[in-house]
Amino acid sequence: MARTCLELCAGCGGMSCGMRDAGFAHVLLVERDARCVDTLLRNGWGDAVRHADVSEVDFTPYAGAVDVVCGGVPCQPFSGAGKLQGKDDERNLFDEAVRCVREVRPKGFLFENVLGFLRPRFDAYRTRVLAELTALGYRVHVHKTYAVDFGVPQKRVRCMLVGVVDTAPPVASPAPTVVAPVPLRAVLERLGPPTGDDGHAVHPTPPKTYRYHTPSTLDKPAKTLLAGTGGPGGGNGGVQLDDGTVRYLTLREMACVQGFAPTYKVHPTWTVCIKQLGNAAPPPMVREWARALARSLPS
Repeated sequence: MARTCLELCAGCGGMSCGMRDAGFAHVLLVERDARCVDTLLRNGWGDAVRHADVSEVDFTPYAGAVDVVCGGVPCQPFSGAGKLQGKDDERNLFDEAVRCVREVRPKGFLFENVLGFLRPRFDAYRTRVLAELTALGYRVHVHKTYAVDFGVPQKRVRCMLVGVVDTAPPVASPAPTVVAPVPLRAVLERLGPPTGDDGHAVHPTPPKTYRYHTPSTLDKPAKTLLAGTGGPGGGNGGVQLDDGTVRYLTLREMACVQGFAPTYKVHPTWTVCIKQLGNAAPPPMVREWARALARSLPS
């Protein structure tokens, strides 16, 4: 029988894919953005998807019936690209994540966020969150993790907050699944030249290149994809080809750079898709952390 999970802030499905690939079945995915909900529905999560704000959801009906609570709570409060307001940012949902764990009492949990969550300025708040989860009866750890270790062709570093009931063995960090980082070239060769269909179309405006705004190169992992609503920033969505020309990655290429399967249905609108993908957790990274957590869960 498959393990079950309840997911908060599901976005366009990065963590959802990773949990599913690790063998978990979703009983609920909560997402407030209607366009993300549409992406989730188009990719097969059906009746498990609930279009709602996490703060307005009563999780008590799921008490004792879910193995894992998971989610990519909003990273903007802790991101260097924002105002670094932490707990005072209205988008911060770590307290809601704790409430969900309190109401559901799962066997374990897995939350993903930006590395900025580990900044010294957030020490007091982070300590409080971890203390509250520990007081609920969990072994809790926070880990810095590199997406490239799990075959994601992107220089993406994240923070994973993982917990398991304190009667179970602690969760061990998953071992890398690749010997060497996967280069961006592998994505482009696998997909082939842009066809103009299914998100695999070249943006008509090439990216500008200047200091601190340079494209990714083919023989290294891509730069971290960002969620800028006006399109990729910092050169993160551009690539320099072998002939020296520079273009934006197609939406399909960006999805694969995040670790989504080539068949994953991305949102067709450029700015919407950029935001969804930039906010997503890489599925292969989540998959390995979910597997590691599953190994510690009591039966």
